[in-house]
Amino acid sequence: FIERTILSVLNQNYPNVEYIIVDDRTPDNSNKIIRKYGEFVKLAGDGTNRGQTAAINYGLRQATGEIVTFQNADDLYAPNAFYELAKAYTQNPTASVFFGNLYIIDENDLIQNEMRMTPFSLEEHLTLGMQAHNQALFLKRDLLKQVGYLDEKYNYSFDYELIMRVGSASGVLLKYVENLWGAFRIHSQSKTTNITSSYKNERVEISQKYQKQ
Repeated sequence: FIERTILSVLNQNYPNVEYIIVDDRTPDNSNKIIRKYGEFVKLAGDGTNRGQTAAINYGLRQATGEIVTFQNADDLYAPNAFYELAKAYTQNPTASVFFGNLYIIDENDLIQNEMRMTPFSLEEHLTLGMQAHNQALFLKRDLLKQVGYLDEKYNYSFDYELIMRVGSASGVLLKYVENLWGAFRIHSQSKTTNITSSYKNERVEISQKYQKQ
């Protein structure tokens, strides 16, 4: 699915994007596909495979833009997502996090469901689950430098914990953007489809940590 992911970024036609793809010895054809778009992307990686969370952090630390985001290799951005983000950023300069809605798509990119978010609630994020999803999540790079990057001890819930952390930070404004959409793909090989007890253990650990604060 990685070529579809790449094209969902490049087809935004947004004029000022630094696109970093981290490939740490992926044992498939990804590298060959990525190199087709070499003039538009920066291929990064330290040559070791320490897992998804470490790879995302590696890319985020390479980024130089004022706003950063990360996308999984099988998920997508909807058309005009970057323009909607830029509009929201211009209209809400004091916000540090911007998030939007989520399409659930299948292996053929067909929409199976829509998840429309609401203004962020830390209590609901803690008790009900994800209130913002990385497929449509953008953050000021300075905020990441302030609160820290993804916690690499988590294999599944690193995005949930990051949102919990920034949502708990003093003075951080999370702005819901109604027309900003990302797409989360459900397929037979996805981590979410093949979820394990480790995922549940991570969520319990994170919830307990922040309930005590």
